[in-house]
Amino acid sequence: MTSGATHDTMHDTTHGMDSGASGPAKEMILLKKLAQLPEGQARRTSMGEIEMRFSPPQLIHGLQRLKRHPDLQFRQLMDICAVDYLGHEATAAQPAPPKLTMHVPEKRFEIVYHLLSLAFNQRIRVKTSVALGESVPTATSVYKSA
Repeated sequence: MTSGATHDTMHDTTHGMDSGASGPAKEMILLKKLAQLPEGQARRTSMGEIEMRFSPPQLIHGLQRLKRHPDLQFRQLMDICAVDYLGHEATAAQPAPPKLTMHVPEKRFEIVYHLLSLAFNQRIRVKTSVALGESVPTATSVYKSA
């Protein structure tokens, strides 16, 4: 953690996610906590899942915060996968095809990490996007199973 003030603010807002909240209320608490992380962008997907997006340079720091913060505790990496949006990447010259209803990244590849907080019974999907030829830093310093 880089700032004790950020930690205190997050910790004091709801006193953990297991304080009797369930379902959508629990997800709203999580979204509020994630919104306080300056490294990324949190949102609820159309399917009701929680997603956090980081730029590649902020990915490792963001994963560390998700894992180590006492109000989040996403300590288990469940899965890593990548999506190749060949022919579907959006650019300024050519926006994403209208027939697609899913989110289409501006860059061709998305790397997706599925994390679990056993302490709060919460899951989160973490994403970062890269173009062809770009790389993503390894997450093995945060999750040995990466």
